[in-house]
Amino acid sequence: MEASVWQDISAQTMGKLAEALTAFLDAGRQQGVLRGDVDARDVILLSWFLAHVERDEWDERTPRLLSVLLDGLRVR
Repeated sequence: MEASVWQDISAQTMGKLAEALTAFLDAGRQQGVLRGDVDARDVILLSWFLAHVERDEWDERTPRLLSVLLDGLRVR
């Protein structure tokens, strides 16, 4: 697959993911449970690390890291 095709597919996927995350974040903000200073790109960048957890650490480490990420979205 050519790099330009891969970039197009990746951009389309990220666009759809960003739209879904924006809707999720907006709904949470309207309910007063999610922070107002975090956007979809922030969540995408922070969750990127989950793809880099070593396979032998996945079961132990991923739930804890995901919990930290989600806790960070809550209003304080």
